[in-house]
Amino acid sequence: ALSSYSRFMGISLSMWAAAYFILTTTLSMIYIAGRSSLALKILWGLSISTLPIIAILIYIETMIIKSLCIYCTAMHVSIAASAYISTAEIMKIRSP
Repeated sequence: ALSSYSRFMGISLSMWAAAYFILTTTLSMIYIAGRSSLALKILWGLSISTLPIIAILIYIETMIIKSLCIYCTAMHVSIAASAYISTAEIMKIRSP
């Protein structure tokens, strides 16, 4: 992507996305393997805190660049799903 919006703090958004998905995949595997509530809480916090960033990126895509990126949309859906699933897991743990 050659858009001026394709970098944040000098790093390409694709590199940020790769780091995010490596971290969330690792946290998910730790949680699944050992039911670590800390891994789940970190995963949840990371996923939830990323939702406003998705909103900003969608705004940039649709209102400024006026072009949707299929790859980006797939990542947005994946991040939103992660937020939903991790929230559901936390709610399941907290209910008696």
